[in-house]
Amino acid sequence: MKKIKCPTFVIHGKSDSLISISHADKLAARIPDSIKYYVDGMGHDLSSFAINPIINQILNLIKTKQTKTRY
Repeated sequence: MKKIKCPTFVIHGKSDSLISISHADKLAARIPDSIKYYVDGMGHDLSSFAINPIINQILNLIKTKQTKTRY
């Protein structure tokens, strides 16, 4: 995980009853410069209400990274 060099989001539902949010914390800690994005009201499955906010977060990350880094 420490070899990952591209922008990385760790997305997790705050209402996930299958996998604890602590696992997302541990995963994010192992990926350098990763960004945690925890979604209120979302469980283990991707909820339709969360799609647009997640897309917006990804687009913002891309815009930010494009101005700073070329891959």
